[in-house]
Amino acid sequence: MTVDEVLDIAIRLHQAGQLEEALSAYQIVLDVDPRNFNGIHLQAVALHQLGNSQEALPLLGKAIEARPDSFDAHCNLSAVLYALGNFRAHRKTVGVTGISRRVGLWWCEVFRFSG
Repeated sequence: MTVDEVLDIAIRLHQAGQLEEALSAYQIVLDVDPRNFNGIHLQAVALHQLGNSQEALPLLGKAIEARPDSFDAHCNLSAVLYALGNFRAHRKTVGVTGISRRVGLWWCEVFRFSG
């Protein structure tokens, strides 16, 4: 099985709400390819969804380091910072991908309440 195939399984598990199983699959991806953006980013999202926002924080930093133009990673970082009560940093993360700050803040807030 290829890394992409395992990643596809992880994403399907994640979408089905099987977060613990998805985390295990993301870890398999990262064991083989430690710099896999989707593996890092989505593992962080699953951790946050499980209430492990503090553990998700450094992973999102790594994801953004790997792909600084990822709007999704920046929005997820914003959501994690908000969950951790770091409202100043939360607001600073909004709009960094080049869209207007107001639209960025709105989009990240929508994501936070739906994600």
